[in-house]
Amino acid sequence: MDQIRVEIYVEIKRETDGAVLCSDGVSSFWLPRSQVGLRHVKGNDYAVDMPEWLAIKKGVV
Repeated sequence: MDQIRVEIYVEIKRETDGAVLCSDGVSSFWLPRSQVGLRHVKGNDYAVDMPEWLAIKKGVV
């Protein structure tokens, strides 16, 4: 069965090889690069595509 995906818009605050520190304007949270897709929007703003379970775990949905 296909996984449900969620897209959110964030500002990237910091990056490492394995993760990105994101801010949604309310809170900041680390996301593992292996679980997300990043699409540059403008400046430090990105659209982040991730599995629904991860979005729930991080409290962004």
